[in-house]
Amino acid sequence: MTTQARDQQRENTQWLEPYAHLLCPGDLVLDLGCGTGADSIELAALGCRVVALDFDPARVAQIPAGASTFRLAADLAGRLPFIDGAFDTVMASLSLHYFTSEQTTRAIQDIHRILVPDGYLLLRVNAIGDTNFGYGQGEEVEPSVFRHPDGHLKRFFNEPMIRRFLSPCFTLLSTRPRTILQRGIEKQTIECLARRR
Repeated sequence: MTTQARDQQRENTQWLEPYAHLLCPGDLVLDLGCGTGADSIELAALGCRVVALDFDPARVAQIPAGASTFRLAADLAGRLPFIDGAFDTVMASLSLHYFTSEQTTRAIQDIHRILVPDGYLLLRVNAIGDTNFGYGQGEEVEPSVFRHPDGHLKRFFNEPMIRRFLSPCFTLLSTRPRTILQRGIEKQTIECLARRR
């Protein structure tokens, strides 16, 4: 395999593959911060019923109709518009890093609320040291949280920080550092699997 082919494969890596055994056909899964739906498509291919949610209505509109049961736009920083215990799994890929510690804590509590008992949270976050995607750039307003010139916040995580945010209501089952390609540039991430307590 050529270097270019390997890079292309990393760019398009379906990151959910190691967790597919946890996702049963018919499970209701929330793709939180779905963007244009790459993960929603993968979840639908596994037989899940997918609710795709993003703050940007234009991005949600780009998701193929067959990739989700419902598509909606809502602000991740606010209360999620779902009843308690609605979802078997919540998946948040690179979507929980725009918030203060207080907002992140509230978001995790709300994810806990909408999951069934023992439901799963699949999480992928920016890793501390990911200088290609903003680590150390702009004003550091909290440890590892930087305000960029356009005003938005970007948080970077390590395993102890992930544990701190999740431990009040989740059991962290696994973490895995992973380098991916995003827009052709190496990006440092941490993948996590947690279970609702």
